[in-house]
Amino acid sequence: MEIWLAPFAAMFTQPTWLNAVALATGAVLCLNRRTVCSALRAVDGASDKGFSRFHRFLSRGVWSGLQGSRILLGLLVKAFVPDGQPLVVGVDDFIERRRGGKIRDKGIYRDPVRSSRGFFVKVEGLRWLSFQVLARPGFARRTWGLPFLTVLCPSERANAKRKRRHQTLPEKAIGGMRLMARWLPGRLLVMVGDGAFASLEVFRRLKDRAVCVARCRMDARFFNPPPPRKKGQKGRSRILGTRQLTPKTRAVRKATKWAHMTVPGWRTKDGSMDRDVDVATGTALWNSHAMTVPVRWVLTRDPTGRAETRAFVCSDPQRTALDILTWYAMRWAVEVSFEETRRHLGVETQRQWSDLAIHRTTPLLLGLFSLVTLWASELAERAGKLPVLGAAWYKNPDPTFSDGLAAVRRTLWAEEAARPILWRDDFPTWRSRPRTAEKPRPLQQRLTELMSYAA
Repeated sequence: MEIWLAPFAAMFTQPTWLNAVALATGAVLCLNRRTVCSALRAVDGASDKGFSRFHRFLSRGVWSGLQGSRILLGLLVKAFVPDGQPLVVGVDDFIERRRGGKIRDKGIYRDPVRSSRGFFVKVEGLRWLSFQVLARPGFARRTWGLPFLTVLCPSERANAKRKRRHQTLPEKAIGGMRLMARWLPGRLLVMVGDGAFASLEVFRRLKDRAVCVARCRMDARFFNPPPPRKKGQKGRSRILGTRQLTPKTRAVRKATKWAHMTVPGWRTKDGSMDRDVDVATGTALWNSHAMTVPVRWVLTRDPTGRAETRAFVCSDPQRTALDILTWYAMRWAVEVSFEETRRHLGVETQRQWSDLAIHRTTPLLLGLFSLVTLWASELAERAGKLPVLGAAWYKNPDPTFSDGLAAVRRTLWAEEAARPILWRDDFPTWRSRPRTAEKPRPLQQRLTELMSYAA
């Protein structure tokens, strides 16, 4: 684990680094709640009387999570995004269901998991905005969403109570993408979001830093370019031409020209990885509230008639409809990552009350999802493949996150079982040292014990 986490060692002092390794190991091996105490029990640290330093690691430790996000992003890009390829980033929010009088940034939101179009469920908790690298690991066939930066979005009431300026989700997304543009200069960035990020403000402010793709409303206001200025014309030049049809009207119009297209990576209900759609596309000026942005719009229709007609916009009019739909199809991996972190990494089970610990724990668990994927990819490359847990009723050859987590756990368990003598005495580990220093054993004796165990 220390070798795997070595890129992050510069963030901590030596004592804090050992505590970080211990908590990371415990969070991976833990099978229940991801509290600090549960993580210590997972690594046989229940007898450690200095356990309070692990709580202080989250609530009072002087280290930067933003620096860790930058290091993690570099590792993900190096491992899964080849040079010359655009870096596709999925941006989405999720609700961490938390209750308690000492959690000051919580709010009441619509639960996207339990709600539907005809059923509305409210939930109390914390809203997070997650930035994830959308890429395909070497051992998988589908796209994975790998979180590297997670930002807390307090409710408007919480910000008003603490006298802070409220920032909306699009504003948080703009700040995160600008930060990525500074971290990766010269790299083509593609931001993919749902309808919450189909904002003219987002498209306008990120025009020179990233290509934005989002699903838009069916009544969006699209216009043609303005006509050329005539000789001798008085007054200011027009900024908009004639208005185009709305996507809703264009979808039912018989004169609309549709082209049949197969979108790769768009998972359907029958489990296939490709989807056939009818596509209509064009360029326009997207206008609203005195803001205008040139975009390419894409209208999709299901040939079978079972799925609804949808409209998408892209801030780069030169991109093709296939590129736009392929990028948007990768966005569904974000929802899978949220569910996997809840099920296997215990998101929503942590119980911190300190503001700083709350701001750190959930981003760390989401980042651990990406780290486990990196380590599983390394193990799969070393062994040739990643073992897949199957059953008579489940024969999916494609590894999932639970298979990668199982491979990492087996590696850690095997390492601990293979070094019962060296674990406590001969290597600097996270465990607190005894009050009275033990007499060091001779080198020959230690080598003899190691050779006898290896034999």
